[in-house]
Amino acid sequence: MGIFIPVVLGLAFVKAYLKKIGLALALLLPLQASYAGLFIPKDMTMIMAMRTGEMTTTELSYGLKPNLSMAVNHFEFTGHHDRISRYTGVQAAYLLDRHYGSQGIANWYVFGGPVTSTYMNADSKNGAQGGLWFDYETLRIYTRVSAQRFLVHQREQSVYTAQALWAPYAAEFGEVASWVGVQAMRDSMQTGQTALTPMLRFFERSWWLDIGVKANTERRGDLFMNVMFLF
Repeated sequence: MGIFIPVVLGLAFVKAYLKKIGLALALLLPLQASYAGLFIPKDMTMIMAMRTGEMTTTELSYGLKPNLSMAVNHFEFTGHHDRISRYTGVQAAYLLDRHYGSQGIANWYVFGGPVTSTYMNADSKNGAQGGLWFDYETLRIYTRVSAQRFLVHQREQSVYTAQALWAPYAAEFGEVASWVGVQAMRDSMQTGQTALTPMLRFFERSWWLDIGVKANTERRGDLFMNVMFLF
């Protein structure tokens, strides 16, 4: 009993502190905003859809364990000279490390799985995709970087993404929060160009909405939208 009481009090203090600084949600869901919501809580399901000028993604994910989720997803890329690549596959996402700091939380993930792909309406080929993801979040700042590679029948495609977002006000736990920032994405199908997307994010415990305008040296004004529902 003498050991049990301090442990209970300590856990209660940690929970109250995380809620106070607005990070209690991170115990349930790392608030990520790639074109694929990478990681979800155990025993919960996520539906996500993303659309921009040259890229469309849809995904259905389920949390198997606190550090492991599985998904089925579909990616479609329109590259230089309207070259279209499509990938459909199964993906696992694994939490390598999570660090709780005094102001925020840092996460490292690895993800990947088999895919079936078509390129320029040719016959489908089997291959794989995978990558690494890092994010860091405080009450007012969110940053993340990720690298993803597709390998299908001697054809490779790499996508690199970075985000930096800032919250103009500190939302309480459970309230709708808003963020403003920018996303940079480099796709090897786009002749190595980097596209910039000024964006807004609105999220709550069970949903998020990202909206912005994407531009690179060849295309401007493409609408960027990313929607997620968690249940």
